[in-house]
Amino acid sequence: QERAALKLNNALGFNSVRLRELAAEMQQITAVGDEVIINSQALLASFVKSEEQVARLTTTILDLSAGLGIDLNSAANLVGKTIGSATNSMSRYGVSVVGAANSTERINSLITSTDILFGNMSKTVGQSTLGSVERLSASFGDLIESVGELLTSIGAISVMKGITGVFNLLNSTISGLANVMPFYNDKLKEMIDLISKNPIFFNSVIFFVFTDPP
Repeated sequence: QERAALKLNNALGFNSVRLRELAAEMQQITAVGDEVIINSQALLASFVKSEEQVARLTTTILDLSAGLGIDLNSAANLVGKTIGSATNSMSRYGVSVVGAANSTERINSLITSTDILFGNMSKTVGQSTLGSVERLSASFGDLIESVGELLTSIGAISVMKGITGVFNLLNSTISGLANVMPFYNDKLKEMIDLISKNPIFFNSVIFFVFTDPP
């Protein structure tokens, strides 16, 4: 995340706390990681040298990305090129713009047009089951990054290697369970189906097993 923030600061020419805070806030709403958002803000800032306009366009690129099913950097690139030139790179997606290149009028028209077509799409995706999983993953990534920074600051490289090994083992274990779960789910369904078709037989078996002999 620090590298993404440096890219953003370099594109703007100053340290933007506001945009980083916005990225963290949007991560909670959209399930897109804040580092990904900051990277895309940096790309926007290379076209639009205004913190205010980048902040406004952040929601726009998130909705565009969710609506078109493209990655956030691609959405930012489309928006940036459309704003920064006389060519509308988004016309094939039905987004219309007016105004001169880099003008406030052009930015406003792009935001309005995109909102009509894809407004709140990123929020809708973020509230879905998939969005919840992605949000958990992003938050966990932030936690790991914070732990890594702490351990690096105190020189605990060996501890980091040990933790990495544990996480690799956990990942392998969970992946293995995910692979075998469908098999056991199918067997359980077969058993339930068999019981439903032969209730008298299974009732007799249960009675025999759990009833004490006279």
